Amino acid sequence: MEIDEETGMSLEHRQAPITYEGEIIFTVDEKLQSLVQFFVDKGIETFNSCEDNTNGNAWIQFELEDWMFVNEIAFRSESRDLNDFIEEQCEVLLLSGDDGEPDETGEYWMEGENLIWGASVRFPKDLLKEFEQLIRFNLEHVDMAPPDSIH
Repeated sequence: MEIDEETGMSLEHRQAPITYEGEIIFTVDEKLQSLVQFFVDKGIETFNSCEDNTNGNAWIQFELEDWMFVNEIAFRSESRDLNDFIEEQCEVLLLSGDDGEPDETGEYWMEGENLIWGASVRFPKDLLKEFEQLIRFNLEHVDMAPPDSIH
């Protein structure tokens, strides 16, 4: 199994670059590349993702405020198609973790000082194209403030 040297994560799925201001900032599973790139371009922060995570689901973890923003747009949309997709197809879990980092050996976690809240969003991987189309349709003309940091 191939391991990403920077993150220590498995590269089980073919990876594709995500860019910001012309620089590659991280890689994601190839099937999620266009969607995650769209989120980055819109200033919507994601932390983790997998094109085939568990039980046939795709998975994207969002910064909580950004997921709330996506939901607000979906709820207020005239068509409500994205809202319906989220309610009917997505499993959304609230997560928190500290802002620490691994020690220099990578063996132990050095606890941080702040909690980072996120929304873990899973949906059937065979609906990825539909989800991306709905996201793009609803968020095409919406921009968030540029992110403070991109993970």
